[in-house]
Amino acid sequence: MHNANYYKSSKYAMNLEAQREQARGALRFVARVIRYQKKGGRHIFGENPVSSAAWKEPTLVRAVKDTDLAATTVDMCAFGMKHPVTHAWKH
Repeated sequence: MHNANYYKSSKYAMNLEAQREQARGALRFVARVIRYQKKGGRHIFGENPVSSAAWKEPTLVRAVKDTDLAATTVDMCAFGMKHPVTHAWKH
């Protein structure tokens, strides 16, 4: 989910909001998977940039809170994660 300057222009803001609404559909699915995994006693791993606006979306916040998940931040480059296009190490 984009975390960008919302007020650049009205056209930009409308486009950004449309993209965020589409992302919210994916987050609703993620919330269902979180609850399903937790109910079944399985583990959950969510990978998304720590600065992502998705972490503040009510659907995701509720799912994490309702299932009493512990959250942490991990630098994925420690596990060999590279940029998908440039193949540079992420920092």
